[in-house]
This record gives sequence, structure tokens and C-alpha cells, in this order.
Amino acid sequence: MSTLPPTPSPSAHPPLWQHRDYLLLWSGQVVSTLGANASGVVYPLLILALTGSPAQASLASALRIIPYLLLSLPVGALIDRWNRRRVMIICHLGRAATVASLPLAMALGRLTVEQIYIVAVIEGALHVFFNIAETAALPRVVPAALLPQATAQNNAGYAMSAVVGPALGTWLYQAVSRGLPFVVDALTHLLGAVAVWRLRTSFVPAEPSAPVRSCGFQNAVSA
Repeated sequence: MSTLPPTPSPSAHPPLWQHRDYLLLWSGQVVSTLGANASGVVYPLLILALTGSPAQASLASALRIIPYLLLSLPVGALIDRWNRRRVMIICHLGRAATVASLPLAMALGRLTVEQIYIVAVIEGALHVFFNIAETAALPRVVPAALLPQATAQNNAGYAMSAVVGPALGTWLYQAVSRGLPFVVDALTHLLGAVAVWRLRTSFVPAEPSAPVRSCGFQNAVSA
């Protein structure tokens, strides 16, 4: 009677802290998530300071979430066909440039509510692409036996960023400068891009298998 091969235990692999690519992916994502949470809490505060309208302020928060609701399913299908490392780097750089446009506009005295809304939408959309690419890349970075542990450590890092980020962003906004949370966010995305760029794991998508062609005899029979 055939038996299934034994499932490798986590003890058969080096611990996660010895997996170079996982540490790069994890640290870059945690740092950039910290920056994103620091600036995310500032969007409504900034609009409220410009307009005095709570309704317009709440709209900025909603605009960062709407792309996740609309794009998650189609992006999930596309990511399987793309190089996930390239997607993550492009998203990091795109988010850095987009968010950095806000403090630049402040320095030039050109900041508008419309620009904040546009930045919120673009930043939210790029987050969807990055998040799905990063989740799909994780199984290539760590062995299957360590995947549950890596996922749990990722969630712990995100939870920490969700707690520390808003507090950091609010403090920077109130005590230092209104534009500084966005500068910090942009810098953390640049650091995240460097971390992903240094990964050695290959994320090239597998070539689709060629369709099996029916032989002439089978065609004649089916005819």
C-alpha cells in the first residue's frame, strides 16, 4: 500500500532569521507599512486643516480603501503572470514619488484638496498591487514548512506598524511639520524598494504548459 511522503518539519530547515531573502522582504515591508500608516492618518487631518470640512476629510480615507475593494480580484489574476519582484519595486517607487508630491506642493504653496484625493487613490491602488505580489512571493522565499511561521511573523509586523505608525504620523504632523509624515513615508518606500531589489530569489513566472494536440487518428475517430 502506497503511503504519502512525510511532511518536512520546521526543525528540518534553518530558522527564519537565517533566511536572507525573507529578512529583506519582511523588514522592507514592515518599514514601508510603518511609513504608510504614519502618512495615512494625516490625509484627513491635512484636508480638515485646509477646508474645515469633516466630510471632505473622511472622503480622503475612503479613497485609499476603495481601490482595495475594486482591484483585489483582477489584480490577483494578473500578478500570477508578472514578475512579482518587478511589481513590488515599481509599486514602492510609485508610492514614494506619489506621496512625495504632497510635501513638495506644500513647499511651493500649490497644495490643493484635489491633489490630496488623487494621491490617496493612486497610493491605495499601488498598495493593492504590492500587497498581492508580496503575498504571492512569500512561498518562493521560504520553505513550505516555514510558511505558517513566516505568515504569522508578517502579521505581527503589520500589527506593530498599525499601532506605531498612526501615533508617529500624528506626532510628526502636530509637533514638527505637516509635510514630514509624507516625507517619512516616501523614504520608507525607497528603503523597501532597495530591500526587494536585493532579493536573490527568482520570481519569473512559470511558462504556461503547451496545449496537448490531438493526433490525426483521434481527430478521425472524434469526427
